[in-house]
Amino acid sequence: SALAFGAGDFLGGSAARRGDPLRAATVVQGVGMVSLLIVAAVWGGPLTMTALILGAAAGVGGGVGLAALYRALASGNMAVVTGLTGAIASLLALSADAALRGIVPSAIQLAGVACALGAAWIVTVGKGQPVAAGVIATTFVAGTAFGLFFVLLGRAAESNPLLGVAAARVVGTAVLVSTSWVRGGEFPSEWRRLIGAGLLDATANWLIVTALVRRCNSS
Repeated sequence: SALAFGAGDFLGGSAARRGDPLRAATVVQGVGMVSLLIVAAVWGGPLTMTALILGAAAGVGGGVGLAALYRALASGNMAVVTGLTGAIASLLALSADAALRGIVPSAIQLAGVACALGAAWIVTVGKGQPVAAGVIATTFVAGTAFGLFFVLLGRAAESNPLLGVAAARVVGTAVLVSTSWVRGGEFPSEWRRLIGAGLLDATANWLIVTALVRRCNSS
C-alpha cells in the first residue's frame, strides 16, 4: 500500500506541476473511482448503510486531502510534502485509535512517525532552501484530511470494506469535480501519468482496507 501510494503521488504530483493541481487531482480521483466501482460491483458483497455513510464521510476527507496534497506537490519539494503528509495522517489515525478504541500506539508505530518527520526535516535542511509557509500549511491540511479519511474508512471496513472505499471515492470525486468546475483551470497534459496515478491510488486504497479488515478480524 505504501509503495502504491508513493508511486501514485509521484506520478500525480509531477503531472500537477504541468497544469492545474486541482484538475489533476480530479482526474486521478475519477480514474480511481471507476476502477473501485468495478471491483465493488463484482466482489463488494451486500449493501450496508453503515459502510455507505462512513465511506461517504471518508470521501470528503479523501477529496480534500488529495486536492491539498497535489497543490503542495506542485509548489514544493515532493519529499518534504509527502513525508510530512504521511506523518500527520498517521499521527491522527493513531490518536483516534487511542481515543476511540483505547489502543495505545506501539513503540514501532511512534518510531515510524518520528522517522517520517525526521526525514522531511533532513531533506529540507539538505536542500538549504526554506519551505514556503503556504506549502507547509497546505501539507498540514492534506495530512489532517487524509488522517480523517483513514479513521472513517477503518470504521466503514468493519461493515463492508469494498463498499466503503467505493463510496468514499464517489463522494471524493464529486467534491473535486464540483470544486474544479467552479474554479476552472487547465487540465494537465500528462494523461498517462494521471491515469497511472489514479490506478495506483485505487490499488493503495484497496490494500489499505484489506489490511484494516485483517486487523479487525485479528483483534
